[in-house]
Amino acid sequence: QCLTPRYAAPEYMLDCSVSPAVDVYQAGLIFVEALTGTPLVETSNLGACLKIHNAGLTLPEPVATSCFAPMLRRALARQPADRYPHAAAFATALARRCRTVFR
Repeated sequence: QCLTPRYAAPEYMLDCSVSPAVDVYQAGLIFVEALTGTPLVETSNLGACLKIHNAGLTLPEPVATSCFAPMLRRALARQPADRYPHAAAFATALARRCRTVFR
């Protein structure tokens, strides 16, 4: 097992699919954790993680109401095609938002 289940994208957990969308999903999870200090998926149990990731993630209230919420919802979309096409596109979106917020 090369990924911690709490950071694994749904498609990786289901059929070991690897694509740039997996990186985007993981980056979204890490960004939420950096903002809150708590992992979005708090268990490491494989079965529980699979259920949580497949059900779709819910952002915690402070993040869900923040200026970053639209970008994080897209990064954490259940379907890979609904995410940013690659991590650089996600990073660019976040950088643009940060320039707007921290002017």
